[in-house]
Amino acid sequence: MPLVTTTEMFKKAYDGGYAVGAFNVNNMEIVQGITEAAQEEKAPLILQVSKGARAYANHTYLVKLVEAAVIECPDIPIALHLDHGPDFETCKSCIDGGFTSVMIDASSNEVYSTTLNLPSMESTQIIKSLKTAFPGYPVDLLNDTACYSYAEKVYGNIKEKNFAFLNFGRGIGATLFTEGSMLGTASGSSTQFGHYSIDPHGPECICGNHGCLEVMISEQALKNRIPEFGQIPSLSALSEITFSDLGKAATFRDPTALAMVKEMAWELSIALSNLISTVNPSLIVLGGKIPALGEYFLNEVREDLKKTGFRRMADNVTVRYSQLQSDSFLNGAMKYFFDIHYSFTDQDPTNFFIG
Repeated sequence: MPLVTTTEMFKKAYDGGYAVGAFNVNNMEIVQGITEAAQEEKAPLILQVSKGARAYANHTYLVKLVEAAVIECPDIPIALHLDHGPDFETCKSCIDGGFTSVMIDASSNEVYSTTLNLPSMESTQIIKSLKTAFPGYPVDLLNDTACYSYAEKVYGNIKEKNFAFLNFGRGIGATLFTEGSMLGTASGSSTQFGHYSIDPHGPECICGNHGCLEVMISEQALKNRIPEFGQIPSLSALSEITFSDLGKAATFRDPTALAMVKEMAWELSIALSNLISTVNPSLIVLGGKIPALGEYFLNEVREDLKKTGFRRMADNVTVRYSQLQSDSFLNGAMKYFFDIHYSFTDQDPTNFFIG
């Protein structure tokens, strides 16, 4: 059989519940030894080539060695993979030159910022500058909450067509999906859920209003809110308080922490009840760093919704924590970017893997 893609290979591996070995090669003897062993075991195989191996053994020679292995071992699936490609040009060169899988590793590049608070991502000068710097390449600035929600939809196995994803960190963001599609695009925020006011007499927000969710239950609000409920000795020496810090204190039954978590759940339920009445999602996912508050917070939110929400709608809504890590917006950004700019990911999004 000809060289196969890792997409095809991984799908069979997931369905069959087995792993696929990947081995770096740079000469004939290594290619022979690995493929003959795989042939004996009747096992699929990934032959990996690094940037250094391409420089040492020459791209063409390596490809021809692997093609010879395919001829000699026709009964096993073999993929030819670029391991830790340093840049887009190298990856493209490998694909054009016969590789069936590539990986780009940009970890050596400098990252100036992973989050940019921009008033209008579509029209900002930074987009124009990037497009000028990289002519011929697609360029996007993507909203972190939108990308996180996209990752949740694809990799979190969400079946519901109408759902809301809320991202909690130093700020609070939300993305809505209706009939399976994101409301708006990931290039800009279509909602300002963090600036929903739950207390018009509450603390002033940077937006000019009072009592917005971001100044009530985001991470940056925690330190200032503790005195409302008392003192938490285990957290008193910290300059900043995280959801994880507060969640641990609540787990150890600190009365002030429990009271604060309970109040935050009540405040969030007020906002969620209005969200439910407005867009009627069947699922609400709480993501970002807020899952660190634990099951006590989540259960309180669910119970409070029975009091604050329109029962006929609220009773049909599932509220749960995200199943992904808080940095999964990076995977979502890459998946979204490839989906809108390259057609090869459109056919089956669950079989496109980013590691």
